[in-house]
Order: sequence, then structure tokens, then C-alpha cells
Amino acid sequence: MTSLVDQAVSLTTRALARLTPWVESEVLGLSALVRPGDVCLDIGAGAGIYTAELARLVGPGGQVHSIEPLVFAHRAVSELLALRRGPAVRAHALALAEVTGRSHLSVPLRGPRFVTGRAFLTGGTAALGANREFDAQVEVRTPTERLDDFAARLGLPRVHFVKADTEGSEWSVLRGGADLLGRDRPALLLEVEPRHLARYGLAPPEFLAWLGEFGYRPRVWRGAWQPVPGLVDGHRNYLFTAGEAVRPGGRR
Repeated sequence: MTSLVDQAVSLTTRALARLTPWVESEVLGLSALVRPGDVCLDIGAGAGIYTAELARLVGPGGQVHSIEPLVFAHRAVSELLALRRGPAVRAHALALAEVTGRSHLSVPLRGPRFVTGRAFLTGGTAALGANREFDAQVEVRTPTERLDDFAARLGLPRVHFVKADTEGSEWSVLRGGADLLGRDRPALLLEVEPRHLARYGLAPPEFLAWLGEFGYRPRVWRGAWQPVPGLVDGHRNYLFTAGEAVRPGGRR
């Protein structure tokens, strides 16, 4: 049963998603994708806003794996609101990538402040790309794991939903989980920004074509999950579904 604190956090989160740019509006569409008992992955969890909302939706019988390699990312807010805690939540301090091993995260600084939301894995990159705008960069070492290895190590049953916001390495995350994609066909909520993909020498058409090989097609949140032919102006987050992953009227 959801606690009063959890309910208050969820109501506040959804209000902010409706009325402000501080919380992504796609949070409002999670209830169309996630059911009680589901297994969800929040990759690049940050403070844990998506983690908390997913945990509310899956309930104590579900699982939410909250994956964030930067243990100091928005820590005060996350701890104060218990965004990455609860009976369904398991937090993981690692990065998912195409190769299991170790890598570095480039974390930008604006003055003395870390901008953890723009941190990216340096493996496979040639330059800072859009992060040249920041004052400086700090490299933080992190363990990496393939998504398929991660799922096997934890003995995960079917994965129903994956959210990934990794500043351009989303394709690397998914290529490390190709077996899981082929087996489970989870709904995927991905940030797809050309400026971040370019850091890895990638372009959106190539990424979308690869997802299409698994049967995935894009949608955007406009009060409901609406199909789109490709990337569209004004959106950076895209839901990819294979088959009927969304309920009638925007719900699965």
C-alpha cells in the first residue's frame, strides 16, 4: 500500500510535470505503460523522479531497478523525498553500456557546481560535443555492465518497461541488451537528442532504423502517446513500442 508521503510526492511530481518545465511531462504517461507487478528499469535515474513514480505504479509486487552511476547526483533531494527507496526499488551504482568492465563519466561543472544531468560515458566518444559550453569537466570512474548481463545476474523475469536517459549512449545501452529486447519487447522511453548522439558519431536515422529491426516504432506524449514518423520538433523523449504496448486511448 502506498504511504501518504509517497502519494504526496507523486501528486506533487505530476503537478510539476503538468505546470512547469522542471519535471518532464512524459512522467504523466507512465500509467499508460506500467501495471502492478511489472519489472521496470530506470537507467540514468538521477534524483529518482521516474523511479519513484514507477515504484508507485508497480506496487510492492513489482520491481524498479534504479540505475545511476553518480552516487552524488541530486543526493539531497533524493534522500529527503526517499525517491530511490521503497519495497519495490533496488538502487544500482553502475552504468549500463555495450561492454561489461570499467569506464569514465565526464561530469561538467558550471562554476563550482556539478551538472550531473549532463554527464556522459567517455568510451567511444571523440569530443565533448555540446558539453563544451561548460566551464570544466571532471572524470569519474564507474563500473559498466551490459544490460543482458545485468538482467541475467539479477535473475530478472520479463522486463516490461525501460527508461534510459544517458546523454547520447542510449544506443550503447540497448545494444548491450539486444537479447532482452528480442525476448521481452519492453516499452522503451528514451531520450533521443542529435547533439548528444553526435558525440558518439551517431545520427538519429541510424538509431531509429536499428530499433525498427526489433519492431519498435516511436510515439510522443501529447496528453496521450501519439505515433510519430520520426523525430519531431519540441520533443527529446520518445516512447518506442513493439506491437500493442499502449492501452487504447494511450494506455497499454
